[in-house]
Parts: sequence; structure tokens; C-alpha cells
Amino acid sequence: MSKFEINLKEVYGSLFGYIGESYPALSSLESLQKGLVDRINPVEEEQSIVGGAMRKNPEGMEGISPMDFKDIDGELVDFTFPYEPVINISGKNIWKRKYPQDASGGGSIKTLWNQDDWEISLKGVFVNQYDDNKPLEDIQKLLAFNKKGLVQIQSTITDIYDIKKMAIRSIEFPEFANERVQPFIIKGWSDHDDYSLFD
Repeated sequence: MSKFEINLKEVYGSLFGYIGESYPALSSLESLQKGLVDRINPVEEEQSIVGGAMRKNPEGMEGISPMDFKDIDGELVDFTFPYEPVINISGKNIWKRKYPQDASGGGSIKTLWNQDDWEISLKGVFVNQYDDNKPLEDIQKLLAFNKKGLVQIQSTITDIYDIKKMAIRSIEFPEFANERVQPFIIKGWSDHDDYSLFD
């Protein structure tokens, strides 16, 4: 059976309302910091926007930011997502507010307490290129990591924010017209090892 071809630009646009420019249009870290980081098109040039070499995904397509999941306990095989997901990262500060009694100007006194976890969203697709069934192998690999809950992650984009681990909060598998294509949406929080404050 011939290999199933997929137009990622059309699929991502249909699913997530997103159609990005090709990777070579992104040429600097400044572009990343302006938010132009969620790109899903394969690239042709051997140069990364952050100065490193391009990496190939399991389908042989070169990309700027393939996403890797690794099991912290070493029980699961490392998983590189077959197609680069759309990555959204957001953060916020945690403020403590005090309200003085009878303050002439009203309002509160604010003290920056800490930074909250990064909120991470991964949106992408799995594709069965060889028959008309759902891409069960990739789905099962993702579900195994979801069962673990806490995973090591690595991509060019998450490295910029020094995010090394993610606590998976939820996974969604939206329906799609083509049985071979299974969209997914993963949401989670960043995690780190320094919890000495609570010892």
C-alpha cells in the first residue's frame, strides 16, 4: 500500500485555526521571543534559528523543534512526536495584596511573591500512513506517558524557557474526519526539582 501523504498546513489550520509560515522565515532568537515560535512546516535548510543543527523527526522531516518525551524512571522508551506540535507557553506572577484600612487613595499594597508554573499546551496530530486505521501505536505511547504523569520534555522552544519537566494535567483526542489522523491536545505545568523550601 502506498504511503499516505498529509498536508500538515491544511490539517493544523483546520483543527487549530493556525497556518504558519515556513521555517526559513524565522531567522533569529528575537523572532522566537516575539512569539513566532509555533511552526509546523518541514524545513529544507540545515540551520536552526537558535544556532544549532536541524533535527529529523521519525518521519524523516527536518524541523526546528521536534518534541521529545522521556520517562523520568527510565521504564518507557523515549518518544519523539512524529510531527512537531504547536507549542503554547504562558506564565504569570503571584502577588500578595494587602489592603490598608482607610487608605486615602484606595487600592492595595502589592508584593511580588513568586512566579507561577509555566502553563504548557501541545497541539498536534498522529497519522497512520500505511492503512486506514487510527494511529494506535503513537496513541498508546502517549497514554503510557500520561499514566506516568510527570515527564521529561525537550524541544528548542521549551529549552528557551528552561522547562525540563512537565506535569501532564489533561489529554484530549478531538475527532477528525479522516480515520488515519488523530489530533491531540496536551495541557500541563512546568516542574522542577528544587522543593527544599518545603523540607
